[in-house]
Amino acid sequence: MPHAYGALSAVPRPDPLISAYEARMASLTQEIEKHTGSVAGIFDRTESILELLLRDIRSKRNATLPYISRLPPELMSIIFTIIAAENPPHQPADSDARDTFRNRMMPAQRDDSSWDQAILAEAFEPGSLGWIKLAHVCQSWRNMIHGMASLWAGVLGRLPMADEEALERAGDRASLSLTTVDAPFCLETPRILRTLATGYKYERLRSLRLIQISGILVSGEPELIRVPSASRTLNWTTLEILEVLYFQQLGGSRDFTPLEPILAPSLRIARFIGYVLPFRSISLVELSIKRGNGLPLMITAEALFEILQAASSTLEVLEIHNALSYNFHEEAHAVVEPVNLPQLKILRFMDIQERCHIIFLGLLILPPTIHLDSDVLIGMGDETIRMSSEEVLKPLISAISASGHTNECSYLVISPDSYPEAICFGIYPTILDVHSESTNSDPFRVRTEAKLKLRIANESSYMGSLAMTFAETARWLVPTRFVALSFSTFDNWSHNDISEAMSQFTSLRMLQVFDPLQYCNPSRYPNPGAFPFLSAQLSSPSLQPGIEAKASDDIEGHVLDLLSLVQTEHPKTIDCVAWCSVLVRRLKCVFSDRHSAYYAAGSAKPIRVLRVNYPSVASNNDNDERVARTIFADIAATVEWIVR
Repeated sequence: MPHAYGALSAVPRPDPLISAYEARMASLTQEIEKHTGSVAGIFDRTESILELLLRDIRSKRNATLPYISRLPPELMSIIFTIIAAENPPHQPADSDARDTFRNRMMPAQRDDSSWDQAILAEAFEPGSLGWIKLAHVCQSWRNMIHGMASLWAGVLGRLPMADEEALERAGDRASLSLTTVDAPFCLETPRILRTLATGYKYERLRSLRLIQISGILVSGEPELIRVPSASRTLNWTTLEILEVLYFQQLGGSRDFTPLEPILAPSLRIARFIGYVLPFRSISLVELSIKRGNGLPLMITAEALFEILQAASSTLEVLEIHNALSYNFHEEAHAVVEPVNLPQLKILRFMDIQERCHIIFLGLLILPPTIHLDSDVLIGMGDETIRMSSEEVLKPLISAISASGHTNECSYLVISPDSYPEAICFGIYPTILDVHSESTNSDPFRVRTEAKLKLRIANESSYMGSLAMTFAETARWLVPTRFVALSFSTFDNWSHNDISEAMSQFTSLRMLQVFDPLQYCNPSRYPNPGAFPFLSAQLSSPSLQPGIEAKASDDIEGHVLDLLSLVQTEHPKTIDCVAWCSVLVRRLKCVFSDRHSAYYAAGSAKPIRVLRVNYPSVASNNDNDERVARTIFADIAATVEWIVR
């Protein structure tokens, strides 16, 4: 490491630069004696030369350094801040005990989608210094990092043995963010909460994340989580973010002593998994409550609606995930009147209890601008599905639609779920551009969030009859309002399943179908009939016997403005030409010869734009495109060919 001198007298002699400087000063002294009137000018010229020499040597020095060492401190601070956010430190743990603990967790506990996996993973990360290792690279980086109070203010709780040093480096002004984990396999016990209490640092706490994991057959209170509530006299006025995760393996105590609420008037975000820490805030923007693994549904109607009432004028995001009390049906009677949430933008709700959705939504007044995400578990067998849908689906969808937030929606996306007995609906407000013919834009790929996401899981169904769940759900969504629809691939649906389900969508002008031959494979179904996705068009007035189609070139002369056929994988039994030929035959069954006006010279074709999206690995690009355009020309005014 080069030595930096603090004074000229400290430079060892002889030194060439010092000798040259002393010689120059002796010469200047002689000139000054001869030219007493221009002393300042003589020194100014000498100083200018020295500054130029200094600039030159700095330039040569910088040219030998790595590029990152040439960056200004302000930019390096930004880089360090980004790295710190992506690579936080983690406290040391007994790796064997940690792995044993995780292996004892049931698969449902490890993979439950109700858990915030990012928070849960925090506890199981190997011990690491994270971004702090950057301070070991060089002296300049170490000095810079040690002086960045915001970095140290955000690392509290992650390394319990270093908390006091981190708190000292955070200084007296930076807002504090605390993340701490208490688990059986952790090698260090978190003490930071009590350290803050004794040092009167709570008034600077901006973010608090508490993660507590209890072992098998462990009884007693979750002490780490309960510390803030026990410290009621402390000042929480600056707390903006509160996150609590309590993971308890089966066999532990579940009856906890009620806590007094913490007073946090500035609290904006409150997220709870497995344990609700009571609080009071007048600034709440986001509230998330999720059930812990195997724990009883945990928040009463009284407690929940007390929070909602207090936050009614500020709440923008509300998430309730299997978190309602088992007695919610009875407790809800005590709620005097619905809570109006005029600022609410997103509502995500899931509960496995029958009719909980209907009761809960009936106690809320939602704005028409809301985006609603609901996960529903129903039990409707094939023999009773229509009667059950009257009792379950109709009131549910009526409750969902009560705010009118889907009134202007005309685009429906239907897709399968990872759970085989579930189907997903996405309803979008965007009116797609029916005039678009550009292959560079996909009108079915909307940029806006769905106004309604509805996941229906039918525990009495199976994949082959899931179409009945779809048909009954669509019936109560008012299918005639949808002018655009995207239909994803469903395994084991038959031609008749699709035909019956799609027969309700009589107003479609734009249709996207993924893997359109999966349901009418010619090797399995030699003559399955018409294209099942257009079964509603068979009953359309323009396609009835005796009613001729319009012979004009305007949009009204087409049955469909856009049909998009997307093949996701290489067809296993047929090549591209055969794929196109089978599809056009099915489509012609819809637009049959009895409606000859569509095929007369100069008449509008049944489909204005037909877009084919085919995998490149299965296509002989030039030849297949030429054949496809020729084959589909009988039914489409414009054929677009996209290879991906």
